[in-house]
Amino acid sequence: MNISDMLIVSDLDGTLVPEMAGISLENLDAIARFREKGGSFTVATGRSPASARPYIDLLEVHQGIICNNGAVVYHVDWGRHTWYQPLPPIFRQIVREVQAYDPMVAIEGINVRDEYYLVASNEELENIVTVHGLTAFHCSAQELPEDCCKVLFAIRLEDFDRVADWIRARGYPGVEFVASGGNCFEMLPEGINKGYPLEELAKTYGKSLKNTIAVGDYYNDAEMLCRAGIGVAMGNAPEAVKSAADRVTGRCEDNGVAELIDWLMAHCGEL
Repeated sequence: MNISDMLIVSDLDGTLVPEMAGISLENLDAIARFREKGGSFTVATGRSPASARPYIDLLEVHQGIICNNGAVVYHVDWGRHTWYQPLPPIFRQIVREVQAYDPMVAIEGINVRDEYYLVASNEELENIVTVHGLTAFHCSAQELPEDCCKVLFAIRLEDFDRVADWIRARGYPGVEFVASGGNCFEMLPEGINKGYPLEELAKTYGKSLKNTIAVGDYYNDAEMLCRAGIGVAMGNAPEAVKSAADRVTGRCEDNGVAELIDWLMAHCGEL
C-alpha cells in the first residue's frame, strides 16, 4: 500500500482532541505531511456537523465526514448531508420512559438539519449549545421531530451504570445504545455505528475499504476499527477497544495520531 492509496478516518474527542485542549501542532503537522505524500484524511465523530465544524475547518477537511456516531454522512463543502438514518418512531416513547425512570437525566435529540432539541436540559447541555452557537429548541418528548437521528442522554457519573443498564435491559426494538465518553449515553438507529457508512465514505475519496485506516479511543469507535482495513486504538482507549484494533498507538495527549502517521509513512511499502 502506498501513501496515496490511504484514507485515515479519525475520531475527534479523545483521539485528536484532548480534554480541555485543541488539536496539537504535532498532529496538524503530521496530517499535512501525510497529505503532501498523497494521503487523504477525514474524521468520524459522535458530534454533529455544527459541533465538529471548528475542528473540521482547522483540519482543512473539504469532503465527507461521518457524524452523529454514524447516523449522518455530511459533505463539508456542500454544507449538507449526503446520507442519514433516522430513529424509528418508538424513540419518543423511549425518551419518555427514561425521563420517568430518572428525571435527573438530561436529554437532547439531534436531527439531520443539525438542530438540537432539549427535552430535559442541564447546565452542561446549555453550555454546549451556547459555546458552539447551535440552533436549539426546548420541547417535550412527543414534540421531537421525526428526522432525529440521535438522542443523547447525559447521565450523572454516579448514576451512569445504573441508568445505562436499566435502558439496555429494556430491550427496545429498532434502536441501540452506546457509551460515547464521559457521562454521555446515546441512542442510535439499530445497526448504526461509525463503521456502518465507512465503505461508502471511502469511495467518495476514491479509496477502498481495505486501504482505510480508522483511529479511535472509545467504545463508539470499536465497530469502525473492526471494519477498516487497519484499525488503530489510542493508548488511552479501554482494553476492550484495544482488543478490537490491529494496532495501538500513543495516547491522545502524547500525539498518538502523529505517531501513527509516522509509522504509516515508514512502513507503507510493507502494508
